[in-house]
Amino acid sequence: MRTPFLQRKTQVGHQGRFKDPLGKRHKSFLVVDEVEIRQHNAPHKLIVIQKCLINGKDREFRLAYWIEGKKPGVRGRLVFGQYALLIPSRDLRKLISKAQKKWGKNFGW
Repeated sequence: MRTPFLQRKTQVGHQGRFKDPLGKRHKSFLVVDEVEIRQHNAPHKLIVIQKCLINGKDREFRLAYWIEGKKPGVRGRLVFGQYALLIPSRDLRKLISKAQKKWGKNFGW
């Protein structure tokens, strides 16, 4: 019997920080909206594109993924993927198409 897919709580409204790779300053971001799909050949992986405001003014997109945890402390939960996103072209086209349907051809900025 197949286990049901884990659901992820939306991050719209989430505020975070990251370190600028070119400097030592931290920048803040706010997730304004997001679109997600499940990877076709890895159903335990959710791929997300997020509209973000960086420092309250710069508009940028964040590609991220969440994966089903396997280790004892995180088993049965979705865990943020901290490494570079690898995505099959089929799923990238699907993600972009879904984002364009939601945000318009120019992604609504």
